[in-house]
Amino acid sequence: MLEAWEDGRAARSGERGLILLRLAEPTLEEDACRAFSVGRRDAALLTLHERLIGPAAHALVNCPTCAEPLEFDVPLAAIRVTASEQPPERFELSFEGAPLAFRLPTAGDLAAPEAASADQLMRLCLLEGATPSAPAAIEALEAAIGEAVTTHDPQAVVALALDCPACAAHWRSPFDIVEFLWRWFDGFARGLLEEVHIIASAYGWSEDQILALSPQRRQRYLELIGG
Repeated sequence: MLEAWEDGRAARSGERGLILLRLAEPTLEEDACRAFSVGRRDAALLTLHERLIGPAAHALVNCPTCAEPLEFDVPLAAIRVTASEQPPERFELSFEGAPLAFRLPTAGDLAAPEAASADQLMRLCLLEGATPSAPAAIEALEAAIGEAVTTHDPQAVVALALDCPACAAHWRSPFDIVEFLWRWFDGFARGLLEEVHIIASAYGWSEDQILALSPQRRQRYLELIGG
């Protein structure tokens, strides 16, 4: 877990999502993880959250109208989406009389260095046909891919309906399981390294020796040091 945290510290969200997916699916090969649809990846990360943290994600957002902070828990079971069918491997449409074919984005696509923008992601998902150059055509193709994701990979597009108790504003906010998991993961890793630092400073043990201890034994050593 510490190695995964180290790998993801300077990574983009898509890269972190793939790093976390490897933890959620440790028996799968790298290529298999990369082939997960974004919704399938997020479903696996919801399960990882339940195993590591619990059945609810703690959220803190500010109202976009009055900036009032809202703090609440999101029950993960309530945002799980069950896909009703196996999504098609390709989707076809026509732009300016020319046929185009595209596929759903994958976890590997989001982690790819060449997919840092929506336009680049769209190009990765294009299977056949010339890449549109006109802004209107690019926008239309991005919208088509977004519609296909919403229909066939719904776990990838979860949004929360929120109401502000202060000003009664209503809005929808995307739920990003990668962000929730990584925030906890970062705090966990930093806390664990702090424990290693304190125990190593007191006893001279190596990091490997300290991490081999159970959490209960580490906590007892920390109590003895503090006492």
